[in-house]
Amino acid sequence: MPSLSGELVCVTGAGGFLASWLVKLLLERGFRVIGTVRNPAIDGCNGVFHTASPVTDDPEQMVEPAVIGTKYVIRAAAEAKVHRVVFTSSIGAVYMDPNRDPEKVVDETCWSDLEFCKNTKNWYCYGKAVAEQAAWDTAKELGVDLVVINPVLTLGPMLQQTVNASVLHILKYLTGSAKTYANSIQAYVHVKDVALAHLLLFQTPEASGRYLCAESVLHRGDVVEILANLFPDYPIPTNLSRLSPRFGNLQTPYDRREGSSEQRRFQRKRGNLGDLQAARPVPSSSSVGDRGEHRNAAASMYCLCRFASTPLRLLHSLSACRSLFSDPDFSSQVSSLISTQKWSQLKPLVESSSPTDFLHQLLNLESFSSDNALSFFKWSQQAFGLTHSIEHHSKLFILLANDKKYPKIRSFLHSLLKQRKDISVSAFCHALSTVSDNSCANNIVLDMFVNSCLKNGKLELALEFFRRAGEYGFKLSVLSCNQMLAAFVKDGKAGIVDFIYKEVVRRRIRPNLVTFNTVVNGFCKAGKLNRAGDILEDIKINGRVPNVVTYNVLIDGHCKRGGPGRMHKANALFKEMVTKGVSPDAITYNTLIHGFCMDDNVVAGVRLLQEMKDQGLRPNLVTYNSLIHGYCRDAKFDEALALRGEMLESGLEPNIVTYNEFIHGYTKKGMLREARELFDDTVSGGAVSANILTYNTMIHGYCTAGQMEQAVALFGSMLDKKVSPNVSTYNGLIGGYYKSGNPDEALKLVAEMEEKGLKADVMTYTIRISAVCQRLEMRKAVRLLDEMWRRGVNPSHVTYNAIIAGYMKQGQSMGALAVKRRMEKEGKRPNVVTYNVLIRGFCEGDKMEEANRFLNEMLEKGLVPNKITYEIIKAGMVEKGFMPDIDGHLHNHSAKS
Repeated sequence: MPSLSGELVCVTGAGGFLASWLVKLLLERGFRVIGTVRNPAIDGCNGVFHTASPVTDDPEQMVEPAVIGTKYVIRAAAEAKVHRVVFTSSIGAVYMDPNRDPEKVVDETCWSDLEFCKNTKNWYCYGKAVAEQAAWDTAKELGVDLVVINPVLTLGPMLQQTVNASVLHILKYLTGSAKTYANSIQAYVHVKDVALAHLLLFQTPEASGRYLCAESVLHRGDVVEILANLFPDYPIPTNLSRLSPRFGNLQTPYDRREGSSEQRRFQRKRGNLGDLQAARPVPSSSSVGDRGEHRNAAASMYCLCRFASTPLRLLHSLSACRSLFSDPDFSSQVSSLISTQKWSQLKPLVESSSPTDFLHQLLNLESFSSDNALSFFKWSQQAFGLTHSIEHHSKLFILLANDKKYPKIRSFLHSLLKQRKDISVSAFCHALSTVSDNSCANNIVLDMFVNSCLKNGKLELALEFFRRAGEYGFKLSVLSCNQMLAAFVKDGKAGIVDFIYKEVVRRRIRPNLVTFNTVVNGFCKAGKLNRAGDILEDIKINGRVPNVVTYNVLIDGHCKRGGPGRMHKANALFKEMVTKGVSPDAITYNTLIHGFCMDDNVVAGVRLLQEMKDQGLRPNLVTYNSLIHGYCRDAKFDEALALRGEMLESGLEPNIVTYNEFIHGYTKKGMLREARELFDDTVSGGAVSANILTYNTMIHGYCTAGQMEQAVALFGSMLDKKVSPNVSTYNGLIGGYYKSGNPDEALKLVAEMEEKGLKADVMTYTIRISAVCQRLEMRKAVRLLDEMWRRGVNPSHVTYNAIIAGYMKQGQSMGALAVKRRMEKEGKRPNVVTYNVLIRGFCEGDKMEEANRFLNEMLEKGLVPNKITYEIIKAGMVEKGFMPDIDGHLHNHSAKS
């Protein structure tokens, strides 16, 4: 069952010894993991690893909870339609059968004898067996793909904070609690191999049934011998218990040898999935003699040394640390050394164990201050060159959060994000859920992590934390959600804004008005005005009242949308807010005034100006500049100058925007003298200084009027004043040279522009294409069009229409139609201008049927004929005696007469 990147799985009992290794492995392999302590959140998961199980000798706590929990997980998996459930059983469900023939091979068909387990009060083995049987029965009933793994005694390093039952098996020999060792054998396997076996069974489609998982079988005498060599100072027992072993030989179908030895070696079959190794062993030719012979004891000894050299040394270190910290005087001494920063005195104490173990103990001391924990954390990183684990980071953050040391958390998180580039969100969330059951502190820490990510510009990391928070059951605050929404609105990611908003609602994070307004702003910026309107309704449904910010954002969205009817909707929203008692502010009026002036309705803008004054709101530069723009666009310069005078009377000085509006208006009307007088005011060293837009407007004005000498002189003056020209500057001059019949100078400027690192834009190419089309050099036009695409410049409608017009003027309608098809193929729908060009060309070529066909096609595509369309029809068809028929028929009135 090959896994896809990012595949979601659930691990029950995720804080346990085996499960914590399994979660770590899954995260490293790219899985997304929902880790639960008991109750699984299985919806949406592709697989479930059910490792959670009680481990106790109390039958009430062991048996019934194990069975009920197993059935619940299988049923939940069936409802969620997961692909596979991997269930962790135990050798305890296989081996306990006193009636089994001593020479009987122990394999996956074996089951522990339930009556024997009950009579001997072996509730662990009994519980494991009945829970596994319940799993098989429930899986068969519900049709769930179930695979079971039965590991032997599992040892290895611990990721969790508490010592597990398996490790206690070894620890009893170190602490002196065991005075003798049993005359029996024990099978062992490494925890990493068990975790790998789980993953192998999940990913292998043909896997089915039960799988024993073992690596080495040792006599307990071998175990204590290894421990004595590793830890000579510990009270390792040397005497053999006089009690007879309950069972005899252990043989498996993968390790059957001659003789009746007391120990067997399990070997693992090496798989073909990288470092993943199969749990099911294979036959081995090696053999181990009876106790005392040690014909191949080195192999078996190595297996346990592999365990003992890591977890047992870890236990040694932890044990030493615990014994030190159990002394209150020692803990007090350490706290004093850290608080006074006497690091040289502290270092030998730390080195007596290990810095990591020392930190582990410090973080778990109830009386230890979070400030001291933070100081030691930072010092130990520098002094010993450590990179502390995510688990220790999480514990430190929880301690600081419990003490409300929020600024220190923020500062530390900021440093962490700067230093580490490989932060695993899943690993952090898993660690946080493992080290703390304080949901309030967990939520605060995760909240701060999200905010730190946002402040450091790591938006994707913040989003991943948001996603995983929901999977792990953490609840972010509405404040952090608002900040994330604002960041993605600013980044123009409306789709992500929509996802976050829906998740906020789904997770029952109560949104406030800031939430709603931010989402509305995101949708309006993206032009999704209908979706923004939906959020307005959500505000009302949630019992909140839209405020002036809500309406301002919506009004601005409609004003900027463009197209017919935009100001009607904006004005309707304005009336609605007034009706609902929401008072418009200066931003409301400025937005509407600007919208009306851009919509060629300066009269409505002036009306709103008066209303604004009547409401006691003072117009500002934005207000007046919008109205001046409207008047200058309509060439109503007297009215514009009157507004400028009103500005001055109210104490407002015109800025460069004001000057640019006048200069632009004058140049559009060819009033270059008036425009130059104002321009000179901006370069005379007064209060207002010309900017690049001022120069470009004046240069474009000269070029349009054919006054290239003045344009070039102004360009030179611009360079002298250290004002860097941009692409728009060059476009004006290039267009001017083409218009004045000097293409060579135009091409020189194209080369100069690119030498300065300014890339030609769509306007540059459109100017050049229009020029060569006017000279009917159509091959050059098409080559330039091809060059645009190669350089990643997307042609506009104007670009395509210029080429179509050139072909039609040349009488090459086939070429024109080929460009039209290319235009459509490249995602540009022909507009009214396109059809006007085609209809005019066919009329001029007396191809009335073709002209009529394209007139009909334009109407079928929902395009509305404009004034030019009607003029073309009148002059090109009607006045020639032909009447267009929108049904596709053509009437020849001249023939009838």
